[in-house]
Amino acid sequence: EILIFSYNSDTFYKVLSAFGILQTIFWINLSSLSLVEVKSDRDVSFLSEFQQKHKNKLAGGIILLGWGIIFITFLFFSLMYPLRTVKKIALLKNNKEIQLFTYSFFGKTRSLKVNLDDISCKQSREAKGSHLPMKIRGKFFYFLLDKKSGTFHEPKLFDQVVGLNRSL
Repeated sequence: EILIFSYNSDTFYKVLSAFGILQTIFWINLSSLSLVEVKSDRDVSFLSEFQQKHKNKLAGGIILLGWGIIFITFLFFSLMYPLRTVKKIALLKNNKEIQLFTYSFFGKTRSLKVNLDDISCKQSREAKGSHLPMKIRGKFFYFLLDKKSGTFHEPKLFDQVVGLNRSL
């Protein structure tokens, strides 16, 4: 097997997973606290009157906001983004398949064997931008290769074998 591309950022994906978990805990806690009635001996101000009058609406709004942020930060950034970031690409000995390694939760790695006919790169390696989108037949979303921080060990082989724009 020939290593074509590699990108190492394990620490970033571990921190990203921890951030997603902390955001989830924070917003669940905030949404549950919004349902708790706070009693005070101070005189009633406009804000506390408004809070008492619209308590359920405020709590519902905070819960919706919190769960929306949980969905975006945890599910997308902490789970989906690492699954679509390419860590390594290796051409297998039969020259018809590649072994694609992506990140998983907490910086772990997952691998996928892909037939070369099922891969299509939408841009050239020299195109502007920091990421190279790669589509794999039968998979949602694009896989992303980080062109700035990643290393193309065999750039000509990548261009001739993996980096082609095929119709899927």
